[in-house]
Amino acid sequence: MNRTQSNRGFTFVELMVSIAIIGILSAVVLSGVDRVRKNGRVAQRLSDIKRVQAALDLYYAKNKSYPTTGGSWRGICASYNGSGAYTAGNGLSIPGLAPTYISRIPVDPQSSPSNDNNCYLYRSGGSPDGTDYAFRVDSVTELSNGSAGASYAKYPELYDSVRPTSAWKVSSPGGVEF
Repeated sequence: MNRTQSNRGFTFVELMVSIAIIGILSAVVLSGVDRVRKNGRVAQRLSDIKRVQAALDLYYAKNKSYPTTGGSWRGICASYNGSGAYTAGNGLSIPGLAPTYISRIPVDPQSSPSNDNNCYLYRSGGSPDGTDYAFRVDSVTELSNGSAGASYAKYPELYDSVRPTSAWKVSSPGGVEF
């Protein structure tokens, strides 16, 4: 009887091996979840760019100009250190676009008003204002060329010749150099 009682339970080594295996499996699962989340945010940004581009095309077809911004960038970033004027706000404002041509103006999935990274910017310009536009996904750190996975260079149709390593952009032909 003593012999069967001594075989009950686990030894310390068996418990430690079990805990180590569970830890390794958890790390593998969590790293996979993080990758899926990142890919989801990239897909959301791509979808947002295409939806805004389509809405701007519809706006132009009806009004023969793009929504005007007075030549300054508008967005949700706390500040903007690039070229040109910048108008900060509590959200991206593209006058007259929502809700007629798009239900709402999208916001980057990681956007934060206190963070200069992860934001969408819009600018119209030309002579007169509204002749051309640029819509940009700006300074998203997880898309930089140094990180694994998606990068700015991965989507050549969104190439921003002014900011090739820090932005994706769609624009009218005259808005390429904004």
